[in-house]
This record gives sequence, structure tokens and C-alpha cells, in this order.
Amino acid sequence: GLQTDAAAARRAACADAHTTSGSRRSRAKLRMAFAEADDDIGQELCCLLRLSEFYGIDHLKAWCESRLQGLLSPENLVALSTHAYFCNAMQLLRVCVYNMQLVYAELVGAEEWETLEPGIRELVLTDLGTLPPAGAAGGAAA
Repeated sequence: GLQTDAAAARRAACADAHTTSGSRRSRAKLRMAFAEADDDIGQELCCLLRLSEFYGIDHLKAWCESRLQGLLSPENLVALSTHAYFCNAMQLLRVCVYNMQLVYAELVGAEEWETLEPGIRELVLTDLGTLPPAGAAGGAAA
């Protein structure tokens, strides 16, 4: 129906926006992490986060980061950290890095750790004080 068509259009717009940065592998992991939880809200929030970064809408970006923090789980931690990294979402990235530090012993041997963006692995292995403050220019992908 009309509602399904609108949801499909939002997902298509999100997919188009995603092609401008990030890797295909990380986008696939993100889709899989949220698909397993049957969580369209998470996918739409990720789309909004990317669009807010692309268009420089900081208040929307901060809101999306805050909402995505509430959806954070062990299953989507790595995928969301990658998404946050490429969207320069420092608030969300800080939370993801902190949580990865807490579960480092289980994470380090996993395939996800080996394929994780090297910049994120470095952040997990260092003090969070080295991250620029949320909202600072020149975020993670700079």
C-alpha cells in the first residue's frame, strides 16, 4: 500500500545517500544487524544520520546519535561503530568504542574485529580522551 511505498522510498533514498561514503561491507553488516532484530527504526535512523551528516544538519545528527545509542546491542555494536565513524558521529562513536573496550576480550578474536576499520580498532585500543569532543570539526574520517 501507500505506507509500504513510502517506506521503500525512504530506504531507497538512504541507499543512495550511503553510496557517497563508507564501505559496502559495513553497510551490509549494518543492514544485517538491524534485519536480524527486525528493526526498521534502526535502519531509518542510520539513514537519517547519514543524511544529516551529508547536509550538515547538526541538531538532527545529534538526535539520531542519541536514538541509535538506545538501540545499541552486542549484535550491532561493530556495525554501528563503523557507521558512526564514517558519518563523523562522535557522540555515537564514543559510546561504541567504550562498549567495545568493555567486551574487548570477546571481541578481539572475532572476525568482526579483524575486518573492523583500522581507525576504530586504534580508538578501542587507546584512551577515549584522544577522541575529539562530540561536535568538533574534523571527526573520525578526517
